[in-house]
Amino acid sequence: MKRGETYSSGWLKSQDMLDQGKVNGIDLTIKSVTTSTMNDGKVQRVLSFQEDDRELGLNVTNWDACADLLQQDDDDGWIGGVINIHPIKLDRPFNGKTHGLRVRAPQSV
Repeated sequence: MKRGETYSSGWLKSQDMLDQGKVNGIDLTIKSVTTSTMNDGKVQRVLSFQEDDRELGLNVTNWDACADLLQQDDDDGWIGGVINIHPIKLDRPFNGKTHGLRVRAPQSV
């Protein structure tokens, strides 16, 4: 059993996708966009999906990608839109190499 299967959370994670061999990510249909306060007190927009119970907290980069892909500056207009969420390698000066998630156009089109 993989770590993500044992210690699952309600969030989409890059390591879970990598463990499942989904290196090209997954296409998901946006069901809702809500606001959530994280444990550190930061407020973030959160996407939920029709095909997956896990959610994606949006950083500014992924919010901008959704707005561009779905051609909507107001995230209320994203409902029903399809996006691809995929793992990428990140090289951070203080954390070293790690993985994160990014949003791009659906891959099944």
